[in-house]
Amino acid sequence: MKLKSLLFLIGLSLLITEPSIAESSKNVYLAYEHSGGAPMRSTHSLFTFLFMARKATSITQFDEKRTDVRVRRNTAPGSIGFVSGTQMEQTGGSTQRREDAVTYEVTSSQDIDSAMGEVLTSAGIEYAAYDDVMINGGGPDPAVIKPEFVHKDDLSPQTRARIINASRRCDVRYLATGTIDIGVNDVDPVSGNRRVYVSVRANLWDISTTLPRKVGSVGPVQFSGLGPDQSVASRNALIIAAKETALSLVDQLNAKGVR
Repeated sequence: MKLKSLLFLIGLSLLITEPSIAESSKNVYLAYEHSGGAPMRSTHSLFTFLFMARKATSITQFDEKRTDVRVRRNTAPGSIGFVSGTQMEQTGGSTQRREDAVTYEVTSSQDIDSAMGEVLTSAGIEYAAYDDVMINGGGPDPAVIKPEFVHKDDLSPQTRARIINASRRCDVRYLATGTIDIGVNDVDPVSGNRRVYVSVRANLWDISTTLPRKVGSVGPVQFSGLGPDQSVASRNALIIAAKETALSLVDQLNAKGVR
């Protein structure tokens, strides 16, 4: 049965049993008619996002640190000043490994913003650019945020709180933050083009309450892009990653009733 007919029958049934409820049903039906049968847009569900693109500039790898312990024991008594008999040696120890120390250069996120915005607009998700949130809500400038991502993967609690408060002042309900890391390039064995991999991490928050609630996430997941040189391959990889990330966020927002 078509949704239009179903809404009409529900309204007719409620009109007979409960006039007050029937009026609400009538309003839903008229809203559906007015929208031309398209899904009705959610209210109070404005969305914004802030992503940083990063490129590794140095990677320090640490050698394994091995600590050996040797214990020697005599199995036969000896005379003073001279040890005779058989000796037994036991060995053991531990190996310590450290993670690589990676330093990043935070690059422009314009390609990310454009690619994600295209997907969000096509999906009918109302979103505000973070630049507008910064200006109208008093949020921190991305240029100030960038240094935090040079050595770390996450925002400091203070910066995150400033972003959330600025977003709330702009009536934003859903906020997504994340990073897209550009890896080293190699040669694609099939096409012979340069190939660049990027890795994406993102979190989706509902900030409508005093304590923000994490309602979704993406990754870490990898995507790759091809091009005649590293620059083009990196840009293509960023665009692919941004669009796929936006599609995943749209699905998670739809699951929350946001259309």
